Amino acid sequence: MVRDTFAPSVELQPQQVESMLRPLSPMQKVGARVISTDSEEAGCEAANVIDGNTNTIWHTAWNGSAPGLPHELVIELASPTTIRGCKLLPRQDGNRNGWIKQFSIDLSNDGQTWNRHATADLEPTAEAKQILIDQATEARFIKLTVTKVFTDQPYASLAELELLIGRD
Repeated sequence: MVRDTFAPSVELQPQQVESMLRPLSPMQKVGARVISTDSEEAGCEAANVIDGNTNTIWHTAWNGSAPGLPHELVIELASPTTIRGCKLLPRQDGNRNGWIKQFSIDLSNDGQTWNRHATADLEPTAEAKQILIDQATEARFIKLTVTKVFTDQPYASLAELELLIGRD
């Protein structure tokens, strides 16, 4: 870079370089991607739940006509993976708006036929909650359905969703 022959044709911003150096999140390691959600607010997209950054969140829409509960989020993995549960981390910004109280986890291999593997009631704390499913199951698709939140608003929010994988 100190020679005259160094003449890049594209300029990178510091955050672009930083993102290339950041380790992959556990969800990125299994090739996870959000393929659908019933609702998301601009700047708080559903993809934030798998980015490994606890400072970003998925939040359902609050501008305009906000849809009511239940809210749904579907994640696809790169290949079938043995799933034994998940960890849910509520938003970490001190705001409890949208914190999940009740939810279900459904698994699928084709994204069409779903089997319910867990339902849970969560405590209203900022810590990550670990939920084990009834039996470790190989799946390629995960559906999180939020059925109740801790406020009387129709919103859901989540900082991170991480799968517990393998048979252990």
